[in-house]
Order: sequence, then structure tokens, then C-alpha cells
Amino acid sequence: MTNTNVSTRLATIRTRRPWPWAIGWALIPVLFAAIGFGYAQSQQFDDRRTYLATAAAVTAAALVGLIRMLSSRIGLSRFGFRRPAAGSARPLIWFAPLALGPVLVAATTGIAVDRALIPGFVWLAAAAAFSEEIWYRGIVMATLRQRSRRTAIVGSAVIFGVLHLANLFGGASPLYAGLQLAFAALFGLVAALVVEHTGSLWPVIAWHFAHDAITYVGGDALNATTLAVLAVEVVVLAAYAGVLWRRLPA
Repeated sequence: MTNTNVSTRLATIRTRRPWPWAIGWALIPVLFAAIGFGYAQSQQFDDRRTYLATAAAVTAAALVGLIRMLSSRIGLSRFGFRRPAAGSARPLIWFAPLALGPVLVAATTGIAVDRALIPGFVWLAAAAAFSEEIWYRGIVMATLRQRSRRTAIVGSAVIFGVLHLANLFGGASPLYAGLQLAFAALFGLVAALVVEHTGSLWPVIAWHFAHDAITYVGGDALNATTLAVLAVEVVVLAAYAGVLWRRLPA
């Protein structure tokens, strides 16, 4: 059974206007990533240095997030930097849907990029996993948690999903952008639910890193196979979110 006391031990940031603050915090990792990528483009870096510069900027965003957590005097452990609560990860089948996405992507894409780019991709994936989980499942959720546990879960997922609408402006097809939006929102929803159930960011950081790293190394190509895998991931995450939502304490 889920430890029903886990959520009460997670951080809550008190503020009079939680929604504006939550949205403002959510924009910080996006801004850092944009600055890193924009700087690389302005300097006409090649692909390898572009990914390294972006990874450095995203790493900076993660560090700023950690500083924000520390400045709250709540403690990093209450933001989720601790082991999952005892018994919260049972049964282990709970984590099987998290592994399915990376496995499917790895099985259908393999390594499709220049080997020289892989270190930059791995760094970027690790930086993004820490940065986005620190901000979205850490700070944003803590800001919305004063409203309610469910508000924090749904609100953080909606914000996370909406920010991925940028794919529409990157030349992606409406179908792909729509699936990406659904995937991002469900990814955010499942990640938030896992944090609420386990009291820990570590499982979702690991999931986030694995998925991004494998996707980057696979070339992040847009084709029929990619769309099919993405559609399967959306269905699986939707079902998994339903299971985890029903297991939340009243």
C-alpha cells in the first residue's frame, strides 16, 4: 500500500499568489535553455559545441533551482531529494510503465547520431532531468501544494505540457506536436504522481534522464515508427496515471 503520510512531508512554499509564482518558476528552465541555445547560434557553433553550450545553460538552471530550494529553509529532502518512502514503491510493477518508453525508443531507433555528439547529448539529458524535475516537480509543485495535493499534481502537469507547445513553432507537423503535447502533459502528470506517492524525485529524475538520453542518441527523428512509439507511450502513460491517481489518499 502507498504510504499515506508521504505527501504531508513534502515541501509547501507559502505565497499569496501561488499560480503566478508557479508559472514564473516554470519559465526559468525554459529561459536558461533558450539563452544557451541562442548564444550557441549567435556564435555559429557547430552541433557538438551547440549541445555543450545548451547543456551548460541547463545545468546552471538546475543549480539556480537548488539555490532556490535551499533559500526556502525547508530542506532539500522535503523537496524530494531523498530515498523513496518505505513501502511506497511496492509493488515494483509500478515502475514498469516508466521503463517502457525508453525501452521502446531504444529498440526502434538505436544510435542514429555522430558518436562525437553523444557526450553532449548525455550531459544535456542529465542536466534537463535534474533541472526540470527540480523546477516542475520540486518548486512548482511545492508552490501549488498549498491549494491542494491534486492541484499541485494537475497544475504542474498542465504547465509542463503547455510549455511544450513550442514544438508547433519548430516545424513539427500538427499530429506530432499534438502527440508531443499529450505526452509531455502525461509525462508531467505521472512524474508528479510518482513524487506524491514516493516522496522522492530520484525515480522521476532517472526516468527523465533515460528517456531524453535515448531519444537524443536515437536522432529524435520524425517518421511513422516515431509516431507509433509516441502514441503507445501516450496510451500507457494515460493508463498508468489513472492507476496512480486512484491510489492517492482521499
